[in-house]
Amino acid sequence: MLVWMPSQPTSTLYHKYQDDQTISLDKLRSAYLGQIQEFSTFLPVFDKFIDDIRQRVGHTISKESLQKYSVLRKHFFEFLVHRYKRKDIGLMEFTPAIIQDFELYLTTVASCAYNTAVKKMKTLKTVTIYALKRGYLSKIPFSRSPLPPHPCRQRLLTDEEILKIANKELTIPRLELVRDLFLFSCFTGTCLYRCRKPQKRTPRYYEWKDMDHDAEKEDKSRE
Repeated sequence: MLVWMPSQPTSTLYHKYQDDQTISLDKLRSAYLGQIQEFSTFLPVFDKFIDDIRQRVGHTISKESLQKYSVLRKHFFEFLVHRYKRKDIGLMEFTPAIIQDFELYLTTVASCAYNTAVKKMKTLKTVTIYALKRGYLSKIPFSRSPLPPHPCRQRLLTDEEILKIANKELTIPRLELVRDLFLFSCFTGTCLYRCRKPQKRTPRYYEWKDMDHDAEKEDKSRE
């Protein structure tokens, strides 16, 4: 007669996981049967995703994209601590309810604007799709697609407003630099991103007649 024996005694499992805040039935079953799982919680999967992104920086991914995912990881960790008093969450517990609570957290506790929250939710969905393709998640926890962002209507500054910014006295050198770069972009049409990261090619400058034409279109849209 064959007798099946578990890989670990129940007493050993109890002492091993008694203080584990991320314990789940799936995690206990895998440990009891001796099945090796690469990940059982979500944040290590998130860290692996960020590591993969970091390796692609300078090739197919920019540093700004890496920072975007790192900031989202920080937000999600703070959300778990605030909402559930936990530092991580099991992959089997990652349900649409978690997604809804995180969306509410972004717009309330984190004080994110609507469009900012929408972008962060889309970024989180990218991470969950990565986890699904890797086999860490059995399904996407999003019950619906993230809401579309609200259209942003940009208004051109008047000459008086630009002069007010230029004559504003600032005591912080960092703010002075930001102000000077902004004014430089206003008068030359150079993108602020190019001011931060100069390109070898000559930047494109707008002609004053083009700027006047844009202002006329803006005035007509207000009517």
